[in-house]
Formats: sequence, structure tokens, C-alpha cells
Amino acid sequence: MFPTAVAGYMLLKARSDDQLRFNALTVLESELFTMIYAVPSLVALILWLVWKYRATVTAHAIAGPQSVTPAGAVYWYFVPVMWFWKPYEAMKNLHSVFVGNGNYEKVTGWWACFWGVLGISFIIVTLLPESVAAASNLSSYYWWTVVLIVLEAIQVYAAIELIKEITTAETARTGPQNKSQPLPSA
Repeated sequence: MFPTAVAGYMLLKARSDDQLRFNALTVLESELFTMIYAVPSLVALILWLVWKYRATVTAHAIAGPQSVTPAGAVYWYFVPVMWFWKPYEAMKNLHSVFVGNGNYEKVTGWWACFWGVLGISFIIVTLLPESVAAASNLSSYYWWTVVLIVLEAIQVYAAIELIKEITTAETARTGPQNKSQPLPSA
């Protein structure tokens, strides 16, 4: 999230000056920035998948087998075609076991943001030139990048809110415990 915030700040500060915009976008395309962005994103992805796996293990211990196994809550993100709905189904299972109110707005909002960011990324990759080599590319690059940064920020916020809601409900239901210890059988 921090690299996204830095990029957003750079782009917003440069919105009125073409040279500053060009410089900001050149920095965003650099290998160094890509690595600075990729490492925290990869760490966040791993933490997300570990949380989802552990929460699904707890849900299985409490409510019995669900439509998605704990391992499936992780690997369905990487299985073509199934990635369109199985991760969403796994999150709905978690929400229904722990929150249980039948209101899936946060789950649906998170899923919409997830696919919105992927869709906008696909549009950017396919429609825009490979790099900002000329001033004529600058405006479209600038606005698509701003849109993507805003959507990523919304996606991160939606995920955090969803995790907080499910984790709070999980803790209320099971009590604070060491996640490395298995749950006692009910």
C-alpha cells in the first residue's frame, strides 16, 4: 500500500505540469520502483493467503466441512476458470460461519474491487503502449495510472475491512487463541 500511496502522491502533485507527470511516470516504470512495489505486495499476498487458510481451518472446526476446503481457499486463486468464483465462495463461507448475518455486502465489495483492479490492469496492458515514450501517451497513461491507484487503494481498504469483520467475529466466537494450536473438537 505504501508504494501505491507514494505513486499517487507523485502523480497528483504532477497533474498540472507535463514534465513532472512524465518524470513521475518514468519513475513508476522503473525496475527499482517495480521491485519496491512488488516486495510489499508479495508479502501482503502471502499474509492474506495464510490468514484465509487459518480462518478456513477454524471455520471447518466449528461448522464442519464447507464447500471449499482450507487448502482450496488458497489454491483456487491459482486455478484457471475456477478463480472466477471459488475464492469468493470460500470468503462467503468464512463470513457465514463467523459473522452469520446473511449480509455479504463486504464480501461482494471486496470481490468487485479485486476484479475491478484486474480488469483495469488488463485494459492498461492491452490498450496503452508499452511505455511513455512520447508526450502524446502521457495523458492516457497518467489518468489510467491514477484510476488504477485509486482502485487498488479501495481494494486494500475493502480487504482490510472484511478481514477485521471476520476476525472480530471469529475471536468473539472462539476466543483469543494461539493459531498454531489446533481447536478442540466440538
